[in-house]
Amino acid sequence: MRLSDPDLYSLKEYLLGTANSLQQGLQALGLDPDEYDDTEILADLTEHIELCNGCDWWYDIEELDHTPEGDLLCAQCLEEERQA
Repeated sequence: MRLSDPDLYSLKEYLLGTANSLQQGLQALGLDPDEYDDTEILADLTEHIELCNGCDWWYDIEELDHTPEGDLLCAQCLEEERQA
């Protein structure tokens, strides 16, 4: 089952700036995670927000930078990678 646009927006707002899982977000909205396909939700969400591949926190897609390896990193993780 696909999320409605209002639920997708609410999920995006809930996850942004957290390290919560999709399942936690769905539960916080009062939805049963077993009724939804994570792959479809991620596809819809990643137009707007994405997980940092370093710290696993959700960020607005415009706040993440691509590394030469193809990872998406927040500013802090990118700086840590440069210093390593």
